[in-house]
Order: sequence, then structure tokens, then C-alpha cells
Amino acid sequence: MEMNPSDSWGDHIKTSVEGTSCPSADAGPVPHHGNTISKSMEGPASPGRFPYGPDELIGGDSVLSIQRRLLSSKPFPSAEEIDFARTQAEDLFEVKVQIIQRMQVLDPTGDWNMQARKMLFLC
Repeated sequence: MEMNPSDSWGDHIKTSVEGTSCPSADAGPVPHHGNTISKSMEGPASPGRFPYGPDELIGGDSVLSIQRRLLSSKPFPSAEEIDFARTQAEDLFEVKVQIIQRMQVLDPTGDWNMQARKMLFLC
């Protein structure tokens, strides 16, 4: 995808991720397993498609906001840098969600979705 010099990389991010991370309606539900925390040797917690939308807010953060922070030091990132930042953002977001879910189990009285806004800055 070519970038027009008048376009910002933020516009490029939105158009490059549309439809790539969101499950399609005909794909069916994403299976949810009891323990979402994986051990380091097990590999990724969700080896299938990424189960969260690019603008889905969990703990006050989203994949797009993390991606923007990762790219903030680059005024004109290449398409490869944008794709790599999206992958990194998805990984960081998934870890953040796993931490929040685990903390909710360990401390059910706490509002971990709100507290994560203050406590978890992964990038």
C-alpha cells in the first residue's frame, strides 16, 4: 500500500488493519479455555486468530493505541515497520489482558480493568 505524502501514518494504520484482526461474522465464536495464562514453554495462549479488535479497550488500552506509541518516534514509518509494530502491539495487548484476567482471579474484590490503566504500561 503506497502512502500519499499528505497522509499521516495514523491514517495508514487504520486502513492497513481494517479487517485483519477482527474475526469475521461467519467464523464463529473464538473458543475460550479455562486457564488463559500460558506457561513459557507452551507457546502462545491463543495460537489461532488474534481475538481482540484493533480498537477494543481493555484496561484503558487498545492495540491501536499501543501501536501508535510504538511508532511515535518515527515520523514516516515504512509499511514493514507498521506491520511489525502492529504485531508487537497485539502481543503486548494480549499479555496485558492475561495479567488483568489473572489478577481478577487472584483478587476478585479489585477492579482490575480500571486499575490496569494506572499500573500496566507495557510499552
